[in-house]
Amino acid sequence: MIFAYPNWHDTPNAITKGYMERVFQKKWAYRDTDKGLEGLLKGKAFFTIMNAGWLGMGRGDIGDGIGKNSNPIWDKYLGAFRVMDEDTAAFWGMKTLGRFVNDRTPGNLDKDYAEKLDKLRADLTKTLDKKFELK
Repeated sequence: MIFAYPNWHDTPNAITKGYMERVFQKKWAYRDTDKGLEGLLKGKAFFTIMNAGWLGMGRGDIGDGIGKNSNPIWDKYLGAFRVMDEDTAAFWGMKTLGRFVNDRTPGNLDKDYAEKLDKLRADLTKTLDKKFELK
């Protein structure tokens, strides 16, 4: 499963969050047991695609920020998102395949808009091919 949404104060936007809470609810995604909650979606996985406004000017995952040896702000944010993804996955009994964060969306009036959009598309395609073993 792929969740795709814009960054909204470092969380999914309300529509995506509401979907997650309504669909991935008790008795479908998890249940109560004598030992605590048990995720019911074992053998399933999710991946997240998120557009961001400013997290450190990267594109991809940890280590993919701009600058020498990446960007510490980018890596800090992506590390926090990894914790959130792993916690959510464990709650539902799923596995997280990580996320692709885009923090370099071209502006509508950029003179090289088409080239920047093509680069974004190529970066996302490369990541998805790798994560889902398509190539």
